[in-house]
Amino acid sequence: MIDITTVWERKQAAIAAYASQFQAVDDGPQTAINQTSFSRFLEARSIYFGAMVGAAHGEAFYSPGPIALNLFPEPVNAPPRKLPAYGVWR
Repeated sequence: MIDITTVWERKQAAIAAYASQFQAVDDGPQTAINQTSFSRFLEARSIYFGAMVGAAHGEAFYSPGPIALNLFPEPVNAPPRKLPAYGVWR
């Protein structure tokens, strides 16, 4: 999980920029992303994933192997965080 709390509003704005992709068309197919509840689903999912790492919002990523933690930059002006010992993730 990645803590995306500091960029949550920016992510919402990016999604809103493509609003036409999330709107149902009268004669078009009904899909998961054009349902009125889709934005609530995205928020609920980010809250769920954030709770796993003690953050307000989180995002899950898959990797077929280990990722060096230095590949993910810290937010600007944020103090470095100490990671918990292996196996303590909650």
